[in-house]
Order: sequence, then C-alpha cells, then structure tokens
Amino acid sequence: MLKKLYYFVGLLCVSPSLWAQTANLSEENIHNLPEHEYHLTIDHTTVNFTGKDIDAITINGGIPGPNLEFIEGEFAVIHVTNNLDHETSVHWHGLILPNFYDGVPYLTTPPIAPGETFTYKFELKQAGTYWYHSHTGLQEQRGVYGSIQINPKEKPVAYDKDLVLVLSDWMDENPASQLKNLKRGNEWYLIKKKQVQSWDKIIKKGAVGAKLKMMWQRMPDFAISDNFYDTFLINGKNQQEYPSFQPGEKVRVRFVNASAASYYWLTFGGANDPMLIASDGQNVVPVAHNKTLIGVAETYDFVVTIPANGKLQVRAMAQDGSGFATATLGEGPLQEAPVVPKPDLIAKMKKMMQMDMKMGAPASKFRPHHQDSIKVMKKYQMKMGNMTMDNMQKNMDGQMAMKKDKKFSDEKPMQMASDSMKNNSMNSQHSMEMGYKIPAEKVVGSHMKTAGNPQFNYNFLKAPKKTEFDSTKPVKELLFNLTGNMNRYVWSINGVPLSETDKIKIEKGEVVRITLNNLTMMHHPMHLHGHFFRVLNKNGAYSPLKHTVDVAPMQKVVIEFDANEVGDWFFHCHIL
Repeated sequence: MLKKLYYFVGLLCVSPSLWAQTANLSEENIHNLPEHEYHLTIDHTTVNFTGKDIDAITINGGIPGPNLEFIEGEFAVIHVTNNLDHETSVHWHGLILPNFYDGVPYLTTPPIAPGETFTYKFELKQAGTYWYHSHTGLQEQRGVYGSIQINPKEKPVAYDKDLVLVLSDWMDENPASQLKNLKRGNEWYLIKKKQVQSWDKIIKKGAVGAKLKMMWQRMPDFAISDNFYDTFLINGKNQQEYPSFQPGEKVRVRFVNASAASYYWLTFGGANDPMLIASDGQNVVPVAHNKTLIGVAETYDFVVTIPANGKLQVRAMAQDGSGFATATLGEGPLQEAPVVPKPDLIAKMKKMMQMDMKMGAPASKFRPHHQDSIKVMKKYQMKMGNMTMDNMQKNMDGQMAMKKDKKFSDEKPMQMASDSMKNNSMNSQHSMEMGYKIPAEKVVGSHMKTAGNPQFNYNFLKAPKKTEFDSTKPVKELLFNLTGNMNRYVWSINGVPLSETDKIKIEKGEVVRITLNNLTMMHHPMHLHGHFFRVLNKNGAYSPLKHTVDVAPMQKVVIEFDANEVGDWFFHCHIL
C-alpha cells in the first residue's frame, strides 16, 4: 500500500526539469567500495510480550530485526526475502540513497511479492544511527523494523563502545482492529489507560468551562495519545540488562524510536548527565541533556559513563505516562534514572482551551493553495505572534507568494560542551551571513503559543558546522497546515488527504522552505524521505539537520532543504 493508511502525507517531486526522472533500476558498485552483505527474511512468528501468544511479523525471527552495522563508505547489499502470503517492503529511514531503493511500494520501489527476494544496493554516504521498516500496510506495527548503525571513519567524540537501543510500543490487539476503534471516536483506549477526565476531577480543578468548550466543539477528552499499548519495549523486552559494560567505560547509546505512535521521555541514572552528540544520525555540538523527548521515527545518540560503583539505568517513559521501559548498563547497585511525572491532562486541557484556537481543522477537501491555507489559519485563529496573516501573504512567492532529587521542571538551561549557544545564535531580525533572509517568524517556537513543554522546540540542537544554503539559490515557500478530524481519526495537509492530493513539483537546485502549522491536538512527527532538512531554530546558520521533526499541538516549525535528490519523495506524518 502506498500510504500509511490514515495519517496525512504529501509527495514531493524533485526533477532537473519539470518532471521527475525515473531512477536506474540497478545500482552497481562502480567505485569498487568494500561490500557489506546482509540477508533478511520477513515471516510470521509467534511472540509473547505480555503472557499471551500473538502472531507477529518479524525479520529473521526477531523483534526488532537485526542491527545492520556498517562502516561509512561501504557498499550495502541487502537481500530481503518475503515469506508472507502478501506483499511487503523495506524503507531505509534516514539514508541518502538512489530513489529506486527508497522502499515505498508503487511509488519508488516495486513491492516484494510473496516468495520473492529483492536486493537493495547502495553506497553508504553517511555515518550515524538510522533504522529500517516496512512501508506496507500495518506491518511495521506488527514487528517489521530494525536498526542501522553506520560507524564513522573518525569518531566525533571519544567513546569506548556502542549500544543500540530500539524503542517500540506493542499491543496484543490486531492493528486493523485498533484503527477501527480509533475511527469510532469513542474513549475505549482512554478507559484502558485510566485517563478519562471524570467530572469530579474537572470540577475540582476548575476546568468546567474548558470541558464545556471542548464539548461544544464536539471534541473528545484531551489526550496526548489516543492509542493504547500493552507494553513498551527496549530491544524487544520491557526490562533489558547489559552487565558486560565495565566501570569508567564511555558508551555511545544509540536510541531509535521505532514505535507506532509513542513518544518517550529519556532519562538516565548516574552522577553525570549524558552527553547528547547526534540527532537523526547527524552530529550536533555536544550538550549535557538528561531529559529528552524522542518523537516517533527520531534517533538520538548519547555518550554515558558507566558508574564506578553500580549499574546505570536508562528509562524511556511514554509521554502520556501510560508506561515505560528500562535498560541497565553495568553491574552493581542500581543508579536509577529520574522519573518524569505523569502529565496533568486536565491542566493541559485548560491551557489549550485558553488559547484562541479551535482544535482540529476539518478534513474536508479544499484547494491546497496558499490563499486557502491562510483562510484556514484565520478561521482556526492560529497565532503567529508578530506575523499577521496579511504579512504572511506578502512574504509568500508565486507558490506561496539533573540530579535524581531535582525536579525536571526546575532544570537549569542546557550548557553546550564547547562554545556557548549565544556565540553563534542568529539575530532573527537580520539577514543570515550567506545572504538569504530567514524572518523571525520562521524560527521554530519563536512566537507560537504552546501549552506544551518548552523542550518541544529544538533549540538544544546545534550543528557543529554551518548548514545554511548558498544565497544565490532560489527559494520555494510552502505552507502546510496539519489538519484533521479527531473523532473520525482522519488526517490531512491543508485539508487534503493523500488519496486526493497531487504531487508538489520542485525544480532541482531550489531551496524548499516549508512552514508546518499544527492545527490539531496531536503531536505529528513529520518525515521527509531522501533528504535532510534544516530545522530553523535560534542557532541560525548552525540550525540542525534532521530527517524527522516533531510538530507539537498548536506549534509552528519551519524546515528547509536543498532539492538535490532527483525523484518522487514521500513527506508524511510517521504516526501509524
């Protein structure tokens, strides 16, 4: 299947002329690079994570599938055999590779038919932590995912060993049944999670007005996640242990969030905060960071030091507080990771209803041109700070003319391991050094009112080198309003679901700048295939590179990328 069933997506068509070029059907190792070969088999397997035997879909018999380890500069040859009775596929999430091998069936890559083997061949042009997963139907939810570790030719920081931790959510219920329940608009999963907002609690917390406003707008109870999961896993277990690490060793812990719909707060035990060194496989200026929200499909790398007198605990708590998973590194007395308090859903509901915004722009179709997008923003009273809707219209071109005893809420600002973030921060009122302007309203989280945690922006991420583009490049501006209907569980971009949308044609060599406005109550992790994009934050010319970005409820995020990869590329929310 082409789409992720019910979440909004878009399709970007990059071509040297007006039309995309068809990629070569074969990629050969013309530079005689050292080859690294893997054989993967996708098949049905019975698993038991909760005390109940369930039919799953696995890669080489396990969930997650094997960690594929390479060295930067190698040539990957990966044979994927389909033992299912229906089609499958594999997408290489975050890898820069030929369009033909991207792995989206019927768009870039042929689906793998039952009983057939397909061989993916591509040069590994990058280092970092990535992952792979099925892009067919609901197979990813049932277990078709695994990690990719590409070791750098030169380490960006000193560390002794690597450890990949794949985070995932699991439900015994069939994913198709779950989807049907979500589309019924009932509160069944909130009841299972014990997160229904009862009237006695609403009255006690003075939220009657907010609740009535939600009811008037026909909105369900506020929830961070509408889904229910029976358990949360780290490398296939709820509690993992890695006793072989020795005191004093520095370990690069590579997190992959391969969950269907769960975000996690990552926290670490030990005397010192971990050093965050990479996001989505791309190096960042090292920063001490002991509370990090990892969105679906994102990756983060940390360097931790194994304690001299105990084992270090890593804790991944679901953002909605419905569960967690842990891993320990080393041996001895447990040095526990701090526990992030469960969210106060009623308090969050009050804050959201205090904002001048009606949640959930309609999923009905309207023409996805910038005039219509601006009308939607006006109708749903999306706040843009200093940027009025009239000003926005003028700005668009032809296309869119921690210690354990310390509360996390009291945390001090993060400190960069090298130079201060201030030294290279962008004065948003001025042009960037290379010449092309990024207005203040384009900086993520700069003006939008948000009911969420301030860490929903990415200001703690700073690229070690400048990421800005050549000032002579033309800039194409696009405005994507993330819209939907929560009761029907239908999602869209600018009110248009995938089945009705057209390709967005982009000329090769353009800089594409996309403003993402989330008009819904849900977090949306937006993923672009085949490219890295800049997330415009306060670090200006040093804004980080990512392939997946979280757009929080009522938040605005602006990304931009160099359209230098020919072909049709998927852009979609990664919630399944």
